[in-house]
Amino acid sequence: MDESESIKEHLRKLPSVSEFLSHSLGKELCHEFGAGIVKMVLRETLDTIRHRIRQGYRLDGFNIETLARQVQAELIRRTASSGRRLVNATGILLHTNLGRAPLCREAIEAIQAAAHYTPLEVDLQSGKRSHRGCHVERLLRELTGCEAAVVVNNNAAATALILNTMANARQIVISRGQLVEIGGSFRLPDVMDESGARLRAIGTTNRTYLSDYEAAINEETGALLYVHPSNYQIKGYAATPSVRELAQLAHAYNRPLIADIGSGALVPLEDLGFSNEPVVSQMLAEGADVVCFSGDKLVGGPQCGIICGSDARVTAMRQNPLTRMFRVDKLTLAALEATLTHFINGTFQEAIPLYEMMGRSTQRLREMAESITSALPDLKTMNVSIVEDQAFVGSGSIPEEALPTQAIRIEPKASNQTDLTVEELAGRLRCSTPSIFGRIQQGGLLLDMRTVQPGEEAAIVEELKAYLAHD
Repeated sequence: MDESESIKEHLRKLPSVSEFLSHSLGKELCHEFGAGIVKMVLRETLDTIRHRIRQGYRLDGFNIETLARQVQAELIRRTASSGRRLVNATGILLHTNLGRAPLCREAIEAIQAAAHYTPLEVDLQSGKRSHRGCHVERLLRELTGCEAAVVVNNNAAATALILNTMANARQIVISRGQLVEIGGSFRLPDVMDESGARLRAIGTTNRTYLSDYEAAINEETGALLYVHPSNYQIKGYAATPSVRELAQLAHAYNRPLIADIGSGALVPLEDLGFSNEPVVSQMLAEGADVVCFSGDKLVGGPQCGIICGSDARVTAMRQNPLTRMFRVDKLTLAALEATLTHFINGTFQEAIPLYEMMGRSTQRLREMAESITSALPDLKTMNVSIVEDQAFVGSGSIPEEALPTQAIRIEPKASNQTDLTVEELAGRLRCSTPSIFGRIQQGGLLLDMRTVQPGEEAAIVEELKAYLAHD
């Protein structure tokens, strides 16, 4: 039998959609999940299998029960809360591809409550309409010392809204060393172009002086822009003016200073043992007229962009039509309010998952790893050990500062004669329920305890037992 005939033979083994749905297993799935979603997932699964067959995959031992298990697993991933849950064992605390910051318990509860009717734009005392986000704004005023605040859907939108409101068709003066790319090939100059502002880059990549800013200010200048390059650092022969110096210069020429600080620390991180990041309140105190930052990085809340500044500047932004295009929904505001409350109360270190992960002791991480390895059976073909390694905050936050961590390392023994490779094990864990993401490093799979959430150890044990039991 030639290769093309072999492919056709394996394709013929696949049941049709109607054949599967009329089978008792198909009927059970339709009863549990609904006929429409079962049919959609079934078609997608069959398409995937057909593609793999054409790429050389063979259906040895495949039957309708095997297909039903695959369809059921995908249905759980799409429709059940347990299926959507993911275990982050990568060691990257703010992993962009995995949804960045996990929310605190109170934020999750707030989202559930806000799923019903909620006082989104109404004053409870007067019963009259108020502006969206007024409850969050009160907290931000208290935390940062700003006069007013507005929340939009991400920090890129915040930057675009600020520039469009304050410098549309006018020049924005910025150092070349701060023209950052913020991920996904999304570059600051592109944001500026879309905002209507005109870029005036000054200085060089590594050195920009206050005199460069002053020389660039003219009647076309709308504002000076400071951008914290959070996802990289320039060291050595480098210089740039401070926010205080830029604010004094801007105000001397009756121009505003905009500060985009990216990650958005609300508290001094040096107090927690880390290199300091720009603090929102500090930027405002040093003279920035408007500060914008992300809500899902060092705030540890939902994805959003937060703008803090003077009442006049923020009021002008609220009146900009872009604000309605960029505004967030009630669920985001509810989660953000609950998260900010922990900063107000001083309970963020233990209550917000990001800060709880950052603060875990090495001993605690070791205990988590041992609770998993001690529950695994002896394996004939895989070595399982606990190793020291490094974790990182991620998403451009504190980029050069590693956190000591403990990780479970799984690697094949020299005598391993099985077909299960480290890459295949990692793939199976990613497709498990819940999905488990680790990292492959020097021929082994590492499951980093720094990012595993409390209570997730049992899920890791269960899935490892399932995939390594054949040893």
